[in-house]
Amino acid sequence: MGTTKPDAAGPPGLGHDLAELAGLCHAAGRPDWAPGQGGCGSLKSAGGLLLMKAAGLRMDEAGSGRGWVALDLAAVRDCRDQDGPGPTETQAAALLRKAQRPLPGAEAQGLRPPAEAELHALGPRVCLQLNMVEAAAALCLEDAQEELGAALRPLRLELAWADYRPPGHGLARLLRDGLGQRQAQLAGLANQGLVAWGEQTAQVLALMRRVQQALAAHFKAVEPPHLRARDGERQAAMHRAANAVKAAFPGLKHTAPARDPWAQSLAAGGVWTWEPICPDDVLGCGAQVPETRASQEPAPERLLAAWGRRPGVAVLSVRDHGVLIAAADERAWRGAHELLGANARARALARTRNHVRPLDPAQVAELAGRDEAMHSKPGGRTDHA
Repeated sequence: MGTTKPDAAGPPGLGHDLAELAGLCHAAGRPDWAPGQGGCGSLKSAGGLLLMKAAGLRMDEAGSGRGWVALDLAAVRDCRDQDGPGPTETQAAALLRKAQRPLPGAEAQGLRPPAEAELHALGPRVCLQLNMVEAAAALCLEDAQEELGAALRPLRLELAWADYRPPGHGLARLLRDGLGQRQAQLAGLANQGLVAWGEQTAQVLALMRRVQQALAAHFKAVEPPHLRARDGERQAAMHRAANAVKAAFPGLKHTAPARDPWAQSLAAGGVWTWEPICPDDVLGCGAQVPETRASQEPAPERLLAAWGRRPGVAVLSVRDHGVLIAAADERAWRGAHELLGANARARALARTRNHVRPLDPAQVAELAGRDEAMHSKPGGRTDHA
C-alpha cells in the first residue's frame, strides 16, 4: 500500500486544494442536490492524497479548515483493486481508516472517511457524488438505466452504470468494472445517485447543472396533494401526536410538523405513503413511517414497537393531517425534513414515467443493520457520507 504522508506544513498546494473543495461542496450543498447528509465531494491532491468531505457531515457544513479527511490515494486504490472479491465491507472500512493521513492546519480529530472513498478514488481529479431529486426519480424506476440514458441522450455524455449495492467496497468495485478503461464523465448508481468527474470543480458543477436541466425536462411536473384537514384540526392532531412521540422518545427534543408540502404529502395516504428509494432514506428517516389517525392518540408503546429501538429520528404520519418529525436536535430534524420532501417529490416524478422500484425489504434490513452497528460504535454513525 502507499504510504504518502504530508510533512508538518502539508504538501504544496494543499491549502488551495481544500479551499477549492470547500467551494465545490458548498455550491453543491443544496437540498434538491444533496438532501440531509447526502452527497460527497472529493479532490485528488498533487501530494498523493484523496481529500474528501468527512462522513456524517452535510455538504454545506465543511469549510476550508474543517470537515475534511485526507486518505493515501494509493492505499485506497490498493484496497479497492485487490484480487478476487477483496476485503469484506468491515475490513475495507478498517483499511480506509488506516489510510487516513493528518491534515496540517485542519480540524480533523474524530472525523472518519465516508464509505464511498474507494469510489471517489476512480476517475479524474475532481469527483462529485449527488442524489439530486430529478436523478433519484430516474434511478428508482424499474427501467432505471434505460430511463437515465434516454433523459441524458441530448447531452451526448459518456455514461457509466452500476446496479444497486449499498455504499462501500462492493459498489466501488462494481462501478470500477463498469467503467473499464473508459473515462466517463458521469455514472448512474441505481437507487442512489450520480457521480461526475472532471479536472476542475467549475467543470463538474456545470455538468451537474446541465444534467439536472435535462432530467427536469424529461419528467412531467407534478404538484403535491393537499391535506384535507382544516388548520385548527391539523394543529390539534399534531399536538396529540407530538405528546405521544415525546413520551415514547424523551431524548428527541426537537419535535415539529413537516412544513414542506412534499414532506407533508406522506400523510395523504395511498401512493404517497413512505417508501425508501435510496440508502439515505433509511439512514436518515428510518425503514418505515408509522401511520395513525387523527381520532386516535398514538400509544407510546405502539411507537416503541414500530421502530424497534430508540431512533435518532422518528417520523410519524397522521392521515390527512400532517407528518411529525422528532429528532435529537435541529440539525437532524432539518436533514430528515429534506429527505422526506426529496423522496416524495422524486417518487411523484418517477410515477409519471413508469413504476417506482423502492428498496426491497432485504436491502432495507441490510441498511438498518449497518445503521444499528454504527450507532453502537463510540462516536455514533460515521461510516456513511
